[in-house]
Amino acid sequence: MPSKYKLIYPLPADLKNKYYYSPPIIAGNFKQNMIKGFDVYNLTKHNGSQIKIDSILDVLDDVYAFYLKKFPNKKSKPKIIFVPFKGEKLLGRTLEDVILLNSVMLRKTYKIQKRLLAHEMAHLWWGNNGIKFENSSITEGIAEFMAIQYMKHKKESAYLETLMNQKYYHCEGITDKSKVEKGIKNKPSFLYSYDFIPILLERIELDNQNIYNLISLFYKQNSSKCYVNIADLEVFLKANKSKTLIDSNLLPDYFITEDIDSVYINATTEIDQFVDVDFTDFSKATKRITLRFSKVKYRYSYSKQLIKKITIDNDFKTIQLSRLNDVWVYNDVSLFTKNRYFIKEEINDTVIKYATDVLNYIMDKDSDDFITNLCNVNIYFKSNLNIIKEKILSKEGFIPTGASVYYRKNKNEIYLKVVYYSKSKNESKVFFMKLYLFENLNNLVNIKLSAL
Repeated sequence: MPSKYKLIYPLPADLKNKYYYSPPIIAGNFKQNMIKGFDVYNLTKHNGSQIKIDSILDVLDDVYAFYLKKFPNKKSKPKIIFVPFKGEKLLGRTLEDVILLNSVMLRKTYKIQKRLLAHEMAHLWWGNNGIKFENSSITEGIAEFMAIQYMKHKKESAYLETLMNQKYYHCEGITDKSKVEKGIKNKPSFLYSYDFIPILLERIELDNQNIYNLISLFYKQNSSKCYVNIADLEVFLKANKSKTLIDSNLLPDYFITEDIDSVYINATTEIDQFVDVDFTDFSKATKRITLRFSKVKYRYSYSKQLIKKITIDNDFKTIQLSRLNDVWVYNDVSLFTKNRYFIKEEINDTVIKYATDVLNYIMDKDSDDFITNLCNVNIYFKSNLNIIKEKILSKEGFIPTGASVYYRKNKNEIYLKVVYYSKSKNESKVFFMKLYLFENLNNLVNIKLSAL
């Protein structure tokens, strides 16, 4: 190691911990301070960032105190080390008694993320310094659930509504809760940690306000172990008369279709389920009706004449395969306005047109001008699009019921997510497409079908 660098981790005291893999070696020109009982390190080049460091430590101290109300105390508070990470996507990592934070947090323009800091702090109990699930996604999900509990404690309701909407959106297309335990091939694992596990726990909390206390009790009863498995937690929850995370039930899909005179509320479920549906008339008055779906009754029909808008499960009381098809508005034919996460006005009109044209072409709607103009510019794109169209339409009884679009400006890419229903199989599925654009947005370059 160059003599000008000082080793700050791992120190001899750190090496008294039991490591399950080689710890990172952290060395450099660091400044050390004790702040609110935390041993804090930051590079000397960040000496002008003390105000931001103090603000971050205020949050960490508050989080630590909140967790100690339910979870056992630690021998000491963790070290906090601000270090540059490779890239800026990863913002935090928790080791044994050490929380590493990306030094980008010390920029003046950086907005402190309480949830992120709470998540990393939760890993003192659920992670390398506490107990871990054999499936790491469960460990991550429990830590995220604890962070959400902290945000509730801080009364961050607006933030939490946005956060949970994002989690539901990221989980579109999950068909079976039991797959959380094993993971799903060709799907990024983070979908089942930061997103899906907290959704399941939040759903349990609707019926059992004591779930956070039960999680802390489960920790106390297993704190002497290095690892636990999901079956241990399931048995514990059942013993405490609580719903469990995982069962064998396929996730249902509730969606809206229509014809000339009527609008239909449909379900793919084969078990009894009660779902709230809001009906808004043309005077903007809203009435809520609870519908019961089952294997026998899986569709309700209503006349369009008195209904301006329908919204399924406005309070997110159910877990379902997709929420891209929960909303219906009179005389609105766009697939993109049927979901609860996407606001059309936020995206460039050109992007909306490309996404709409592609979907219309795939669905055999009037789009001759689109494909003719495109063919003259990019035959390769047309060829790929026709292959994708054939693959999608080959799905038996293909009925698209909702969609979302996201534009990644820095890469000139459009992400399309579409949910469709197969009447013959009575099931919904989600597929994903990616569209590539020229820098000036004047044409599409390529298209890929990510999953079907």
